[in-house]
Amino acid sequence: MQEENWQSGIVKQGPIKIKKGFGVWKKRWLVYQRASSYGPTRLIVCSKRESFIKHPFGKKSHTIVFMKDVNNVSKGVTKHGETKVTIGFNIAKPYMEFICLEAQEDYWIECLGLGKGKEDTLEDDSFRAYLLPAISLNYSGECVLQIRNKCLTLFSDEMKRQTIVNWPLEVIRRFSKDHDNKIFFLETGRLSTTGECLFNIRSYWFEAMFKKIVEAQAEKLEAESIMSYTANDFDYDKSPTRKDRNAKDDSDEDDYLHPIPVLAGFIIDNTCCDENDDANNGGYLRALSGNNAHTHARHFFPLANTPKLKSTIILFTTCLLSQSK
Repeated sequence: MQEENWQSGIVKQGPIKIKKGFGVWKKRWLVYQRASSYGPTRLIVCSKRESFIKHPFGKKSHTIVFMKDVNNVSKGVTKHGETKVTIGFNIAKPYMEFICLEAQEDYWIECLGLGKGKEDTLEDDSFRAYLLPAISLNYSGECVLQIRNKCLTLFSDEMKRQTIVNWPLEVIRRFSKDHDNKIFFLETGRLSTTGECLFNIRSYWFEAMFKKIVEAQAEKLEAESIMSYTANDFDYDKSPTRKDRNAKDDSDEDDYLHPIPVLAGFIIDNTCCDENDDANNGGYLRALSGNNAHTHARHFFPLANTPKLKSTIILFTTCLLSQSK
């Protein structure tokens, strides 16, 4: 599959002679590739053209130079009078010198000069990819895959002018990756617009795509768990005073627990308070007189003040009981 699309993103390629150790010039094949599914804008030096066709992503024997690390491209002359191209880097790396065998030094210098120091401009959630042919989708080729916490979207180019397909995260059945071929597998369910289908997406960033969709699903599950917990959690902020007192609802749903702080030695008197009074959640605190008043804080969970509940609750602490004896 890679051999069919090895030309993706190639701007210029051709035979050269590159300077190696001890001043020896060796024949090589040079490829200048813009940002595509095969990686960022870069130069690839390989032994021959067939080697690049077989390994378009590059291998250990290939010399790969990312153009973001290039800061200077110039033309010079060797001691034998041949025109050479010199590439300087902004990192701790020796400069590269090569001689074009097709007398196209000016064209090489123009291309490399435009691409030097160039970095990828895509967002962190977008990846350049190559969509391999699929049964349920009449599109294949270079594209941009955007992975967000709710959906996956395929765009035709980096400008995102045309949307190829949109997959909500709920319709993704399975996903995996093939490290050898740098392919990201994606299987969709029948509820998606493409139906049940397996998509092969080849990309230099296949591992980053895999991690991104794992993070998106984790965020989605976390959000669902928080919503479920909130829905089932006890609503302590709910106050009976905010309910409609005129509503004639005799169901037991009105009798729910509501915590309020109560001081020992105080009376919560519901009978002495009007139903429409909103003070102290339908009741009021009346201090006990005499030496029975205490200031030790307690928490009490009385039933809400409802039309059904008309009673007086007197709180006695252990201290009060002992004094009464």
